[in-house]
Amino acid sequence: MNAAQVHFDGVSMDIAARRIISAAQFTAESGTIVGVLGRNGSGKSTLLRALYRAATPVEGEAWVNDRAASATRPRHWAQVVAVMGQEMAEEGPITVRETVALGRTPHHRGFGGDTAEDRRIVAEAMLRVGVSEFADRRMSSLSGGEKQRVRLARALAQQTPVLVLDEPTNHLDASHRYELLDLVRALGKTTLLAIHDLELALRYCDSVVVLAGGGVAHVGPPTEVLETRVLREVFDIDAYVHVDAATDSAFLHIHGAAGRSRLARTKGTT
Repeated sequence: MNAAQVHFDGVSMDIAARRIISAAQFTAESGTIVGVLGRNGSGKSTLLRALYRAATPVEGEAWVNDRAASATRPRHWAQVVAVMGQEMAEEGPITVRETVALGRTPHHRGFGGDTAEDRRIVAEAMLRVGVSEFADRRMSSLSGGEKQRVRLARALAQQTPVLVLDEPTNHLDASHRYELLDLVRALGKTTLLAIHDLELALRYCDSVVVLAGGGVAHVGPPTEVLETRVLREVFDIDAYVHVDAATDSAFLHIHGAAGRSRLARTKGTT
């Protein structure tokens, strides 16, 4: 499967019998990067868990092309959707190379071991994200940013058409954030990205899904969705998006927290 359209069809998610997301409905077109945005606790990670089958919707279905997540065997689904989570367990004295090789597991039958092709794919994934130099180091010896890059390499080794990234820029300094997302964009995969950085969303996402009020509040191109009213009502910031016509680049101009701006205006009128 090369081209992959992802569709959330009325997906509702509960945590501990509490409704977090109700009837989420949107589509990620093949080869696009879709950012899932919202304030902390809005359900960004919870919603994406339905796509990579870490949680089961109480209603609705996640689809990739004409395949439903709930109707597909886990091993086969893992050949379609790979995930780079915020925190993924790397237990014991496991090395970087061994961690990346875990991405090949869905492609193995029975108890078959790694093949020469598996090893080639793992080496290529490590090279692509720049972790080859510490392939034999233990994961426990790496920094948070280095671990994030290894987790991306593992997802690449899985060779899926769909990639889910849950807050991938956590633990990364500014240069590595751009480096990682430049790489993700170059992959050309259908990518769903839970992210809190609105400036990165403007720069890298083809479309965004804004979660608020327990569901999907807005869907569309980031320069259209992230208008001043939405930035104020959903994210509580007084800001606007400026698009440079000469470069077609979008910039977020933030004046401050919306609450503070309202207070300043109120003080100015007394």
